[in-house]
Amino acid sequence: MEKNISEPLVAIPENFNIKEFTAKHSTKDIKPFKEDILLYFMGLITSVPSQDFDLITESGYVRLSSKLMQGIAHNYLQYIDYLKEHGVIDRIEQYQKAGMHTMREGKMVTLEGKCMGYRFMPKYQTRVKYLPLTDARFTKRLSQKADFKTDGKDIYPFLHRWMKDKRLNIDIEGAEKFFMEYLGIEGNAYPEPNARMRFNAYMHPLRMLKEGNGNFTFTIDETGRRLHTPFTFMKREAKQFITWGKDKRKLVSLDIKNSQPYLLLGLLSGNLYGLDKEFKEALNNLRETRAERLSLADQKLNLKSFNSSAQGFLDRISMDNSTSSIKRASSKLASMSFTTPFTLKCLHNDYLSIIEHIFLRSSSLMSTNISSSIMLVDMFSNSIKNIDSSAPEDILRYRQGVTDGSFYPNLKKSFESDLGMTYNSMRDFKDDILAVFYSKINGGAYIKERKKLFAKHYPTIIGFLDLLKGKNFLGKESYTLPVILLQRLEAHMMLDRIGKRIAFWNPNCPMFFIHDNLVVLEGYEAEAERIIKEEMERCIGIAPMVTVEPWTGKPA
Repeated sequence: MEKNISEPLVAIPENFNIKEFTAKHSTKDIKPFKEDILLYFMGLITSVPSQDFDLITESGYVRLSSKLMQGIAHNYLQYIDYLKEHGVIDRIEQYQKAGMHTMREGKMVTLEGKCMGYRFMPKYQTRVKYLPLTDARFTKRLSQKADFKTDGKDIYPFLHRWMKDKRLNIDIEGAEKFFMEYLGIEGNAYPEPNARMRFNAYMHPLRMLKEGNGNFTFTIDETGRRLHTPFTFMKREAKQFITWGKDKRKLVSLDIKNSQPYLLLGLLSGNLYGLDKEFKEALNNLRETRAERLSLADQKLNLKSFNSSAQGFLDRISMDNSTSSIKRASSKLASMSFTTPFTLKCLHNDYLSIIEHIFLRSSSLMSTNISSSIMLVDMFSNSIKNIDSSAPEDILRYRQGVTDGSFYPNLKKSFESDLGMTYNSMRDFKDDILAVFYSKINGGAYIKERKKLFAKHYPTIIGFLDLLKGKNFLGKESYTLPVILLQRLEAHMMLDRIGKRIAFWNPNCPMFFIHDNLVVLEGYEAEAERIIKEEMERCIGIAPMVTVEPWTGKPA
């Protein structure tokens, strides 16, 4: 399958002419020299921050990874020095502590340490123009470098078609006027050093849709299997400038409320793991021992019997899938139907390793903590919708909060009271909660404090997350298993089930996805909401809350 990390078009200052520039300034010190590589490096200064606006510093520099550039051309420094020497760019060292964690797109990432900051010199801080890369060997090499992303056009052609449809209206003039005012830009006067860089980054997704002739990012990351497009990178305020058709009909957003906490319910449901009748009986037998006052020795004996049942369950599903081991399978992505039976196999090719980790290895390691194993029994022996009152009390409260919209507001009040502080926004608070979900078991002091507060309210949830993060088949990256499963669950539900079912219902319904957010043409939102709730309830066990909102000029 074709791979792709680059956009065939690159964004460069509109007053830069490469033929005239290289004729005036010799490139003899760049060995070998290729025009496309020079243009590509210049384009990174606009395209990279358009996917993460935080990469633009207050002084207008864009942090670019040296590993990224070296992977493009081993002599990248010769190109950078050439641009710097002849007054096109400026470069400074940017320092950040290696190993620090930050949230990006709902995922905890580790900062690599020192990197360089780049910005165009004042002469070239202009509006950008888009030029195609013409060197076939170079563009092919870019594609081969993209071992972490898959071209999504073959897997989701029913979505790609709408993004290149000529009826998709992009009001570039209106967006430019808005962002000029938004950033306080008047002509060539910039109130902040980074204003022009931000302007070009904000406009980049819109202009790629408008001017790209179909040559825009449409890739699937092979970690979370999320689809990345200009819509996913777009600043929220830009969306008001997108309409559909000659009559400029509005687009409508359908957003799953409390999406990540809600999706975690799917990982707490026995339905996901395909538990068979025999293993459910073993779960219930172990569960019933809670009411008995057994000696520790008897509890361990019961646990040993449970481990034997877990191994038997693994053997049966291994046989059902014509495999004799739980070795890691290929990570190749494949298209699935919305009628495909919903199991862990839909999310991960190593599903047998995950089931072993949860039900067998974890139970053996917890032999001195019988209550932890009982916790698993409570969570998996019932469907989420029908959890009975004997389940852990915090699971019941958690389910209620994430499905009625009270989870974040109530927890935020408690955190602010215990921490003696006030969050600037709900977004900042959500970032802290997602950091608790995705960080290492023994994170830094900041994460530990918030994890302790979260555990005070939801100890079973923390216990389950720590169980998933424990040493598993991912090795040093074991702690990333929860985020991988949650993002893949989100992508599977939104793209493979909801998206494909809508396309089956009405092939003429334009739709776009922004991770856990579905965007449809005004008039289709009621049916789209019904399908979202039905598919989510069918797979996860309980329907989510969905916020329906038209794309307008409402600020973020």
